[in-house]
Amino acid sequence: MSSSKDKENSVENSLINGKNSTAPVSSQKHAGDTAVAIRRPTGGIYITRVQCIVLAAVIVAVVVLVGVLVGLLGQRHCLATLSNTVSSYKEPNTDKPTLTPKPTLDPKLPWANIRLPQKLSPSFYRLKLRTDLDTFVFHGSVKIKMKVLQETSYIILHSVGLKITTSKVSVRSSDDEVLPIMDQFYVPENQFHVLQMKKKLIKQRTYFVYFEEFLGELKDDLRGLYRSSYKTPSGETKFIAVSQLQAVDARRVFPCFDEPDLKANFSVTIEHAPDLTALSNMPVKSSTKVSGGWIRDEYDTTPIMSTYLLAFVVADLSHRESTMPSGLKVRVWGLADTFDQTAFALEFAIRTYQFFTDFFGLPEVVPKTDHVAVPDFSAGAMENWGLVLYRQTSLLYDPQASPLSTKYWVALVMAHEIAHTWFGNMATMRWWDDLWLNEGFASTLMYFALENSYPDWKVFDLQIIDDIFPVMIRDALPTSHPVSTPINDPHDIERYFDRISYDKGMAVLRMLKGFLGKYHFQQGLQEYVSQYKFDNAEMSEIWQVFSKTVQNNYSLHVGNVMDTWTRQMGFPVVTVTKQGKLHKLTQRRFLLVEDQTSTTDNPYGYIWHIPFTYTSPEQIHQAKVVWFKNSSASYDLHMTSDILVCNVNYTGFYLVNYDREMWRRITEQLHTDHTVFSPSNRAGFIHDAFMLARGGLLDYTVPLNISMYLRYERGYVPWNAFLREIKYVEYMLSNSDAYGKVEAFLHDLVKHVFQQIGIVAGSGTLRERYLRRMILGQACRLRVQIAVDYAQGMYRNFKENGVKIPADHALIVYSNAVYEGDQEVWDFLWNRSRHTKVVSEKKDLMNALAYSQKSWLLWRYLHWATDKTKVRTQDVKDVFGFFRHTTQSRSIVLQYLMRHWKQLNDRYREDLFLLRDIIFETTRLVNDEYSLLELEELYERNPPAGLASNAAKNGIALIRSNIKWMKMNERVIADWMETYVGTRDDM
Repeated sequence: MSSSKDKENSVENSLINGKNSTAPVSSQKHAGDTAVAIRRPTGGIYITRVQCIVLAAVIVAVVVLVGVLVGLLGQRHCLATLSNTVSSYKEPNTDKPTLTPKPTLDPKLPWANIRLPQKLSPSFYRLKLRTDLDTFVFHGSVKIKMKVLQETSYIILHSVGLKITTSKVSVRSSDDEVLPIMDQFYVPENQFHVLQMKKKLIKQRTYFVYFEEFLGELKDDLRGLYRSSYKTPSGETKFIAVSQLQAVDARRVFPCFDEPDLKANFSVTIEHAPDLTALSNMPVKSSTKVSGGWIRDEYDTTPIMSTYLLAFVVADLSHRESTMPSGLKVRVWGLADTFDQTAFALEFAIRTYQFFTDFFGLPEVVPKTDHVAVPDFSAGAMENWGLVLYRQTSLLYDPQASPLSTKYWVALVMAHEIAHTWFGNMATMRWWDDLWLNEGFASTLMYFALENSYPDWKVFDLQIIDDIFPVMIRDALPTSHPVSTPINDPHDIERYFDRISYDKGMAVLRMLKGFLGKYHFQQGLQEYVSQYKFDNAEMSEIWQVFSKTVQNNYSLHVGNVMDTWTRQMGFPVVTVTKQGKLHKLTQRRFLLVEDQTSTTDNPYGYIWHIPFTYTSPEQIHQAKVVWFKNSSASYDLHMTSDILVCNVNYTGFYLVNYDREMWRRITEQLHTDHTVFSPSNRAGFIHDAFMLARGGLLDYTVPLNISMYLRYERGYVPWNAFLREIKYVEYMLSNSDAYGKVEAFLHDLVKHVFQQIGIVAGSGTLRERYLRRMILGQACRLRVQIAVDYAQGMYRNFKENGVKIPADHALIVYSNAVYEGDQEVWDFLWNRSRHTKVVSEKKDLMNALAYSQKSWLLWRYLHWATDKTKVRTQDVKDVFGFFRHTTQSRSIVLQYLMRHWKQLNDRYREDLFLLRDIIFETTRLVNDEYSLLELEELYERNPPAGLASNAAKNGIALIRSNIKWMKMNERVIADWMETYVGTRDDM
């Protein structure tokens, strides 16, 4: 959904040029007149006092008249080219004068609020589009049926970026009477197209508004209805038209009531070139030839749904399909040369639709569902009802050439989008401040679907390390936000499509499932979707459903609990202290950077209702719970074990800090027999200890002492948790004299495990394969010779003899070759990335290219990344993220951002994700004062646009945290490492 700022709409001000009269003014005196001379360097004008008084009166009258006109007209804006830019535009076929839009609005005006006035309710759209991929223009018309809820003189709806023929806009009553339109104008602040009617529309009556002619440009900005391109195997460039309307871009395709709770049915017709296929949400009802040999496809009417779920594709595609026993037709589409990568997606889609049909007790409503991989797509995927769109990397999987991680990713994304059918499409949030309801629940339910299809993957453990641990870093900053956040500006809607809404939303719902139990959680979801099917709901309404569901089993008000997690940002750290037979619990907000914000501004005071779970190693699968709702409280936990395990299996979204003695016992047990704890609990100990140390609440010797047990750990989840956390320590100390000792410590840990598990590709469970791949990658990075020899040999055989590299090891082999290689290696792999049709291989190759140790190659790569002819816009943020791997690449990408900030900010300012992710990936590991000042000055001179503003604030907060970390921890870690190196020969 990015918008490259290739062109600006120029603002043209018309000037009325008149000639000053040079005729002499009569100097003849009349009785009672006094001559007044106005002298100029080139002559003079003479007028009488009477003439002066008359002239003054005229001037006053003109001033008053202009003021009245400005007061009236300034409340409205004439119809302009409907774009994000405030510009003057004379609409085709209209003689209305051009007005300059006013930057502020009188709050009393009906178009002054971000929300549409709740006076009209649309029920049906008849939309016709004609897409021309030769001229990159689409033409359209739309007829909207609407009911009047309150008497009004205005029809206010959304439109942006369209050229509307105002003379062909009409309003009719239900008996086809044409109602006169007094005026039309545009309100750019809220992207409103306003029709002022001569007569008021009467309450409870039905009317039709008809936009008979409008057109828009098929840009390459990844939003609205846009164009994408690709090359055929013969080298021919072809174009497709594809849509992305979430959150507020349906208005870029047609005038509409573009709010999620203004649901309607849609009848769509698309005209297109005969060599292309056109898809929309519903099956084709009729297809006819029209003038020029074009095809007109008319589609069945959609279920009642929100505007953002409408979708269109016009392209030359291939597909495979299957029909489920229920009659639902499932099709998966891709470009012709990627067809063989679509089989897994079809098979998994069928299983997942059946799973959610059974889970919710409700079948899919639409008769067909298309899943389409498109060459350019800003988000990972989009859940349009009946026409789900994906990046190619999120749908295509080649079992012969793709690593297992690609299969996992495709399944995860597809499960997320299919879950939206029930949670988002059928039952929808009322407004975007509860976006997290859609995304958080879909992110939760996708793991249910994977657990059903692949129980041996143990995905709920992977959920902890992949989603929950990472989002805690972002939520531990003072620049975070609640998952449910008031939306006061159209641009704020897009700003909250972030990890907090998705992953923290998912984390607190995981916690909800934890204390309700899976049965009641599923029962609540079933009741919610059944009750709000084809409707909208607010957050409080879903909590009411859950409370009602469990009322016979618990005296629990779900809303009171969940509000403390959704309406305030951050999360708590619970400190557990043994006091005789009791355990004292205290809670406080965990922050990586101290926040000066007063808790009095927060009605919850940063106190959470915590379902505090605990157990012992002897009863590890029998968790108990106490409700901890105050800043501190003491409980008799009836524990006989010497070791207390809290936040069992990490079901809660909080950290646990034990007293020093309990940390010692946990560490000792891990070294003695770590298997008494579950893999997720072992990962939890590691994560919490490192996070607490990073936040200054625990000495770093505790997590470092714990990590020594990993020599004997063969579980992927704990190892992943450790490497995520120690990587931060590595990054911070990469320019410190302690860095070599850290590398020696890691070398020893990794080498020991590597020698035990060996190099095996393509066999074992998912977590076994993930562990072997991860350890092999670390062994190559840390220069364990056996691993390096393997990678070098595999690359040599691949390059010289065409021997295929095992897919799970491809990234490791490529990156090692680039790291050690010269320009010839780099250019060879770059060219391969340009020509491979296996999208997962292309991503691995592009990732590996950032490992080069030749600075000029890294600079060239970044310049190429922002060249559309070399790297697709959707992939730019990935390239910047790839530069995090080495000290040299991190330094260069930061320099590039600083040197080219203005160009990057201007070019990608409207993209939902790209600029945000570039900033986060490039700046999150900076830890010096000089760079901090440079970035602050850059952002002050050229403030980050759109979503990037939040990312910049988070980045600055992280840098401050990193600087503080260096001051507090560099010496402590250096001393621990010094001691370790001195004793390593004894190990």
